[in-house]
Amino acid sequence: MIDKEDLLNNKDFYKSFENGEDLTFFFKELHKKAVEYMLDAELDNQKHGKTTSGNYRNGHEIQKIKSSFGESEIKVPSGREGNF
Repeated sequence: MIDKEDLLNNKDFYKSFENGEDLTFFFKELHKKAVEYMLDAELDNQKHGKTTSGNYRNGHEIQKIKSSFGESEIKVPSGREGNF
């Protein structure tokens, strides 16, 4: 597992960004991936319980989210209801 504190103090990590736009793009992609993985993890936790639809996972669909990083398209497990 990656130690977040080590990453925060890793000068080579920061040197990998050429400019502010590069860093902003990284944060946006990091946020997008984190939301996708959290939604998948939530679905994995729920699949062991019973659902009314009997439909646990049928792939992914694309939904748009808005955050402080702007608008992003994320992959959401199919059949998931709600706005993100």
